[in-house]
Amino acid sequence: MADVAVETHDIDYQGAVRSLWDSIVNKKYYLTGGVGSGETAEGFGPEYSLRNNAYCESCSSCGEIFFQWKLNLAYHDARYADLYEETLFNALLGSVDLEAKNFYYPNPLDANASRTPWHNCPCCVGNIRGRC
Repeated sequence: MADVAVETHDIDYQGAVRSLWDSIVNKKYYLTGGVGSGETAEGFGPEYSLRNNAYCESCSSCGEIFFQWKLNLAYHDARYADLYEETLFNALLGSVDLEAKNFYYPNPLDANASRTPWHNCPCCVGNIRGRC
């Protein structure tokens, strides 16, 4: 949607993208830059539902980085760059071990589990190793 807003300069898309960003950042975003409460499977829960054992799927961190980066390119506003750095350095890199071979699929704030080399849903491996 952000790509369409940027390419078409459509005011309705731009408004919708900024509204989504505002909702995510101000009502569904953890201090660590993680997103996704997990109350509704792999998605957002209600507004301000930011539990300590957040789901914060690693792939959602990648998606959030891509979204914030695109908004920064489109609107040249430092708040987008600040947040993609926060998400990258805290939420995404915190999900990967030092060798970048193991990761958390869910990245809860109170994780006491070991990171794993693979998950039955391989999207995180490709997103983390290949893109982010």
